[in-house]
Amino acid sequence: MVAPNYLYPVIRYWWDGDEASESYNDGKIEKWDYNNKAVNRVVTTWNIYGSSGSERGAGMFHGDIIGDWREESILVNYTTNELVIFTTDFASDIRLYSLAQNPCYRNGMTTKGYVQASMLDYYLGYGMDKPSKPNIEIIGGSQEPQFNSITPSSSSFSSSSSSSSSTPSSSSSSQQEVSSSSIEEDPQSILTHQNYIPQWNLSENYGTVIFQTGDFSAVVRLFDMNGKLLTERFVNRSENWSLPLFNGILLMQVNENNHFSTRKIISPLV
Repeated sequence: MVAPNYLYPVIRYWWDGDEASESYNDGKIEKWDYNNKAVNRVVTTWNIYGSSGSERGAGMFHGDIIGDWREESILVNYTTNELVIFTTDFASDIRLYSLAQNPCYRNGMTTKGYVQASMLDYYLGYGMDKPSKPNIEIIGGSQEPQFNSITPSSSSFSSSSSSSSSTPSSSSSSQQEVSSSSIEEDPQSILTHQNYIPQWNLSENYGTVIFQTGDFSAVVRLFDMNGKLLTERFVNRSENWSLPLFNGILLMQVNENNHFSTRKIISPLV
């Protein structure tokens, strides 16, 4: 028995970096401490913009919407004129495809009525087996041939503090801190060209993502997550290009000296 009285139902919630789930309970993200048989609070939502959900304590929405396998909550602020999105700041070495790409989970995200946690069609927890690739197809938009080699699932990306091994001396430390949260690197591109050191770099300055070439010129292509080519540009050597502002998550493919690499860019406007 966990508690001597009745258990109020809470929302199962994957928040930190391990396989064990947490819970969302009336504006509190909590984690069960099985060693001490106690519940520890991880986040108190009303301490941030007075964020709250409905009268019964549930948020406007709970689920994986940003692309990592951890989950987000959409709440409202104290004056109910803004939406506040909570997403984890825990790092994790567990690589899974986005939960929203699981058909069972995605169907649960659209369920109306009492808010409950969306269910997966596989077990996610300690001792789990690696889930098989979901049998889904991306629909909508025109997928470009160049996109075929790019994996749209965000689960294949890992965080990177900068986009190449070299950092321009003009970039300040504050710019690099911002860029580490909005620019991510596809590890497959590193494995393909282990002996090649990219000469280009990405930085962020006041919400603008800047592409900087080095000793080589480069062809840069930006795709949406459906594989539709949004724009492309030839950037001369030692040239800076301020990327157009698009709302959402982009994939950037760079051809530098016949070496291809891929980055995921989370627009500062999101």
